[in-house]
Amino acid sequence: MLQDFRSGDNETGSGGQLTDAAVIRLATAYPNLIHASLDGSKYLIDISLLAFFNNCPNLRYLVVTGNDKVPGKLKGPALDELREKPDLGRKLENIRLTDQDILDKKLERAIKSLSTSRKILAIEVGNTHERSGHVTTWVGGKEKMGYQAFGGSGGFSQFGGW
Repeated sequence: MLQDFRSGDNETGSGGQLTDAAVIRLATAYPNLIHASLDGSKYLIDISLLAFFNNCPNLRYLVVTGNDKVPGKLKGPALDELREKPDLGRKLENIRLTDQDILDKKLERAIKSLSTSRKILAIEVGNTHERSGHVTTWVGGKEKMGYQAFGGSGGFSQFGGW
């Protein structure tokens, strides 16, 4: 029983060949996933997120990143559906969606709205570029910086100690 799946690398861009069809098959075949990291998956769209939300009820951590040179294609409808359907992703603790199109207003609204409705869900967003990168975490409808998002210094334990 597969519970942890990790692929790609957001620094090198490996993972960019991963398709939505492959992710849907993965989420369907392994409903007991707890952690899924799809780094450097710059071509995935919201249907991939929905596959995890709909098929993996035990999922706690979901990472879908683009690349610091080529942003991902997530736009927000999957986050809206997660907000509208409280039974989806009930165990989610953290979603990391870095290196997406941070100027996309629809995605930004979806992140803020989901964060407001799911008070304990941490949603990490931003750009990981080594010189100009900036990642923030949304918790309880508020943008938090650094360790603030996890209850201060050493507060990571409530999110699985990562």
